[in-house]
Amino acid sequence: SLPFGGVKESGFGRFAGIEGLRACCLVKSVVEDRWWPLIKTTIPKPIQYPVSANGFEFQQSLVVALYGLNVTDRLRALVEVIKTLTEPTNRNKKRRD
Repeated sequence: SLPFGGVKESGFGRFAGIEGLRACCLVKSVVEDRWWPLIKTTIPKPIQYPVSANGFEFQQSLVVALYGLNVTDRLRALVEVIKTLTEPTNRNKKRRD
C-alpha cells in the first residue's frame, strides 16, 4: 500500500504527476486589450456589476438580435437593446418574476 509517486508526503507527483503540483497552485486568468491605444473594450452598463434591473432583458435582446431566426425578430430585438442601453435604471432595484 504505497502512494502513487512523489517523495514521502511532498505531494508532487502523488496523483497524476503535474496535476499534483497544480493542486498546490492558484490558477488565475489575466486578460488585456491587445490593441490598447486603438481599441477599448467595455462591458455594457446594464450588465456591469452590480447588474441593473434590466440586465437580463438586455442580454436576452442581444442574443435575439445576433442569432434571431428572421430579420424582423433581429430588428425588433435591436430596438430593445438600444432601449435598455438608453433608459435610466435603479441599480438597487432587484428583478422579480
